[in-house]
Amino acid sequence: MEIRKNILFIESNPDILSQLEEQMSQLGFAFRCSAAPGASMEELEAMVPDMAVIGPSLDDDTSRRSLQKLKIIAPEIPILVCGKEELFREELIHSPFCGIHYFDPDLGTEGLTVALKEAMKHKEKTERLPNFPVLVGRSREISLIREKIRAVADKDITVLITGESGTGKELIARSLHYYSKRNEGPLIKIKGPSFLFE
Repeated sequence: MEIRKNILFIESNPDILSQLEEQMSQLGFAFRCSAAPGASMEELEAMVPDMAVIGPSLDDDTSRRSLQKLKIIAPEIPILVCGKEELFREELIHSPFCGIHYFDPDLGTEGLTVALKEAMKHKEKTERLPNFPVLVGRSREISLIREKIRAVADKDITVLITGESGTGKELIARSLHYYSKRNEGPLIKIKGPSFLFE
């Protein structure tokens, strides 16, 4: 049975990419695309993925950056991370990201199937949620950011969000829009990292 979900692969090794694509094809996923590990957020967004797979050959930093880009583009997107559970487990306890699933490449299609079932459940759940809040997590830092967002969300003021690239400024902008009185209007990205609520 064909599953009409667009799967995005981020993997630099062509042999591993072919293997992952073949496994997905065996499981009924007919729509696939791939991106280079250094692809920009604009390039990733243009592929309109329903789900993403981060392959095992990427180094740790590239895997983290790929995950961050995807979650900024589409916070609700399920992401399957191949073989890096130990690397991410501790830091994701306090992460603003959810919907991350792991699979062991040594288990072949069986391990991928388990992760896919979890990912599909996550996707179905978030699709049923209205106005999915994009800033999630239970750490003290995330709680403080959430408090600050709520403190300014109902005010007609300009908010400056600063931070290094990849630290989640867009997630905060989206959360601010979600909690604001103008959340029924569009969130418009203008000239690089700037946003405008209407």
